[in-house]
Amino acid sequence: MFIDWGLYYTHTILFAWATIERHILIFHDKWISTKKKRLLVHYLPLIMLVLYCLIYYSVTILFPPCENIFDAYSMICIKPCYFKSSSSLYTYDTLVHQILPIFIIVGFSIGLLIRIRRQKNRIGQSLKWRKHWKMALQLLFVAIIYLIFGLPLTIMSVLYLSGIPLDATSKITEYALFLNYCTIILCPIASAVSLPRRRNERKNMLRLRHQARAIAPIT
Repeated sequence: MFIDWGLYYTHTILFAWATIERHILIFHDKWISTKKKRLLVHYLPLIMLVLYCLIYYSVTILFPPCENIFDAYSMICIKPCYFKSSSSLYTYDTLVHQILPIFIIVGFSIGLLIRIRRQKNRIGQSLKWRKHWKMALQLLFVAIIYLIFGLPLTIMSVLYLSGIPLDATSKITEYALFLNYCTIILCPIASAVSLPRRRNERKNMLRLRHQARAIAPIT
């Protein structure tokens, strides 16, 4: 359960920070121009976020305030017990670790595209602009995955926090939660597919296959 819940939300929080950091890398590169600045702006936030997530989920999952219950008949067979027994802890976990990172990922990714698009009007089709545009597109692919597979669970969580009973939407929530796991599987694929080097490798492979078929003897 620590891997399922703790590491998943750690990944989501770190990627949310990565979307913010892309703005720094592209538009505020002076903030990381020295080793000291890179330590404060890049490495220190990452270390603090990882330590925070590890400590938080180690305490709440490995040493929970209640007893975790295994349900073999549920699609999600086990989840932290404080989701039901501690409303304040569940509210904090949902708002800070689930809803906020999703909105940061989607919002800052769209904002990055808009800022780079405006940059094009000032500097034209330069090599720097193309590099920034590729970085933004790679981030956009991952943001779309979070929007499609992560947003349903976020919406269900917002409805539950608004006062709608969990029992009324329990089945939908289970499917949304299961769908949410697809982000872990698809994010590395989206990142790899969007890399220019990978695209060139795929084109070369297809070209070689086409040439091999063209010179193959007819029997």
